[in-house]
Amino acid sequence: MRILRLMRFVLVLRKASAEKKRPHNHGQGLQFSSPVERVLEIFREITEVKGISQSVKDQVKWAADVISSNKLYSISVDTDKTKAEGTVFLEREVQSWVRLASEAGNDTGSHDNGLENFLTNRRGKQIRNGQQDEVDNIIKQEVEDLGQEAIDLLMATLDTMDDWHFDVFDLEAQVEGKVLSVMTLVLCKRHDLLAIHDIPITGLNEFINAIERGYVKRNPFHNAIHAADCTQAFHYLITQTIGQIERNEERKQAAEQLAREKANENGAATKVSEKVNSAASNFLSSLNNNKDILGTLEIFAGILACAIHDFEHPGFNNQFLIRTRHKMALRYNDMSVLENHHLAASFAVMFACSVDPLQNLAEDQYRSLRRMIIKMVLATDISQHFGELSLFRTKLTSKDFPTNSSEDKQSLLNILVHAADISNPGNF
Repeated sequence: MRILRLMRFVLVLRKASAEKKRPHNHGQGLQFSSPVERVLEIFREITEVKGISQSVKDQVKWAADVISSNKLYSISVDTDKTKAEGTVFLEREVQSWVRLASEAGNDTGSHDNGLENFLTNRRGKQIRNGQQDEVDNIIKQEVEDLGQEAIDLLMATLDTMDDWHFDVFDLEAQVEGKVLSVMTLVLCKRHDLLAIHDIPITGLNEFINAIERGYVKRNPFHNAIHAADCTQAFHYLITQTIGQIERNEERKQAAEQLAREKANENGAATKVSEKVNSAASNFLSSLNNNKDILGTLEIFAGILACAIHDFEHPGFNNQFLIRTRHKMALRYNDMSVLENHHLAASFAVMFACSVDPLQNLAEDQYRSLRRMIIKMVLATDISQHFGELSLFRTKLTSKDFPTNSSEDKQSLLNILVHAADISNPGNF
């Protein structure tokens, strides 16, 4: 019987593989996919084949979920409770070490929720109002010599920052060399980051001005204007993403209300309806858990990552630097040469500021922020494009993506920053 089952399983795999090899002409040009996507598609087709037991289907679905959640190589240590107490203690020590050594850790991004709640009170509103006025004054100083009409025009331009077709060249023409500084300050104000994370405006302004001066003006593309354009595009994309998560929450509440009304109309539910309601409840609960995934720390990290992501770009790509044996290529061992330099040089500028813009962050917030920025900027390396895209598309097949795990949040942020980086041809 085992041999027959194995032969049947092999036939199913062959059938699924043959189906994948058939040409599909949909008139959509080139179609890109990765092996992992094909594996998941084969798994899906296996679960739809008649004659396979439910236990096998469940195992196949479990395997697909492990792959789509990128948990294939996750390490877990199980303690044998039947062993002697000393041995169990040693195994627990090993288990703790594995958790500490894991890069993902248990960072859920919820560390700033208490501060956000605090700043909703009256004192928080007073802090915000004072900082917003200070930002407005800094921005207005850039054009105050041109008169009130220039100030009004600048503020009207900044009011259109939520538009996908925002004209960054128009902003540059108005502020002349301060486009990145103005963009960063305005977006930090727009997302209330200065008050929530107690960011000293003088420190942030000093840092971002130094970053803007470090962009090479003669570089025709990777300049401060591009950095500002990328930052604004990230703002648009993350705002739309958060909006979609909030709409999912509204749908959840509406569906729950409808389910309650139907339950009242129909009386006692049957076993079948109970199973359906339970499945729907689990799905909607996952939406509820997902609504706070992208917090203010993630938004702040994304804005800073966009602002610095091409800092001191020389105008040559990584392959040129590697083949000419440039000193940057030697320093970073031919691995994401430019991206590593953008990061290292930018943080060096930050540490040299007279006022540290991140001085009031808690230590765990700072580490989380720095880790997110590093991964986002490294993900802008075009050689990582298909790898990042494949991972993201694989995660989208997971039933509960995005979760509140640091890995899911990072994958989402990487895609948003990378999309913002290459978005310019699509927003004009």
